[in-house]
Amino acid sequence: IFLPLILGGVERVLKDLNPLPYILAVSLAASSNFYYLYVVALLAIVYSVVRCIFLYRNIKKSLIKLFSLLGYALIAAMV
Repeated sequence: IFLPLILGGVERVLKDLNPLPYILAVSLAASSNFYYLYVVALLAIVYSVVRCIFLYRNIKKSLIKLFSLLGYALIAAMV
């Protein structure tokens, strides 16, 4: 249930929209389903990397977006 919410948030961040849905989805997944959070996180990481490669085709911009996603995920984990 949380994976589509997180992937929708990833798409919003990659399109330079508001990152709040991504932050809320990650924090909700971390607080309610902590046992399977690692599976959702691994799938989101794989999706993000593949999506960045095909969307930007520029290593520098892809890394910037991936690090921004990581930063937002850390913010969500602290909430």
